[in-house]
Amino acid sequence: MDGLESQRHNLRRDAAREALHQFLNLAGLEVLQPQELSSLQREQLDQVRMGSGLDDEEWGTVVAEFGPHGSLEQDRLMERWQHLQQDRGLALVLCREAESLPLLSPLARAMADRNRSLQEQLEERFEAAGLSIPAETTNTEGTLEEALDLLWQDPDPDTAGWVLLVDRQRGQDNGARPVRQPREGLASSAFLAAMLRGEQTEDMEELPILASSELFTDLSPSGLVQVAARGEMRRWEPGETVFRRGDPSDGFGVVLLGQAVVHKGNGNTTRLGSSKIFGEMAVITNSPRSADVHAGEQGLQAFWLTPDAFEMLMHESRDFSHGLMKQLVEKIPTAASDG
Repeated sequence: MDGLESQRHNLRRDAAREALHQFLNLAGLEVLQPQELSSLQREQLDQVRMGSGLDDEEWGTVVAEFGPHGSLEQDRLMERWQHLQQDRGLALVLCREAESLPLLSPLARAMADRNRSLQEQLEERFEAAGLSIPAETTNTEGTLEEALDLLWQDPDPDTAGWVLLVDRQRGQDNGARPVRQPREGLASSAFLAAMLRGEQTEDMEELPILASSELFTDLSPSGLVQVAARGEMRRWEPGETVFRRGDPSDGFGVVLLGQAVVHKGNGNTTRLGSSKIFGEMAVITNSPRSADVHAGEQGLQAFWLTPDAFEMLMHESRDFSHGLMKQLVEKIPTAASDG
């Protein structure tokens, strides 16, 4: 080709690439696999081909660039792998900062879950592209604000709402983040909407305490919001009776502050501190209480779940069920539960 014809040829190829980019964007696809397109999409792709001015060989070469083994997919995968390593570093930042601000712990779990899911997806695509999975590295140069910015754009609206809750506790302007980074096209929830309005919801006091409880260590922000909505905070003065042996079961408690002192019929006394559960066996077996429980010398503050709320959580929150079962496994062999 002479110089002018070569230039025209390159322009046609570039125009075809641009048209294919637009086609994939409209179709919601990242990788072009013609055999998996719908009949309508194949017709649209054929129109792009005919308008490109490329012969069959040239067209095939351009299409291959957009396929699962193409250069564009390889570049995209490497770029996303690097982003994942940066996000792994942000997860470490959240874990470190959570030591002084426990309200960050659920966000650290959300970030870890997000990174785990993304890594699984990328590994599948590396395999499909015939590429070796790169070595894992962790970029530790990230900041807390970068981590919060990323989670503010999380598809789960309760995670975004939790970011605003953290902003509030850190003394940040509650409205600055939504203005700076609108959540365009992303879902909302009652919790996120309340945070955006700067409201003090009924559950607001409970959330930081629940986030610090060992029983809920596996829960995401969404899970904690769900738990808080289905229980209530209860307080007893030092020595006050929580329930007596023979009382009907109306729920069970999770110790948040103080102690629950359990007096069993055999004369044994057990003191249950932070994150320990009491009254759960009567709920599970639907039987009367088998022990007396009083508040300890410092009083008792507990998160209380009714039998109905307990059933709902057992069915709807796998993480809550897992945390509860761990404590039951520890307690049942030693007969440590109060009944």
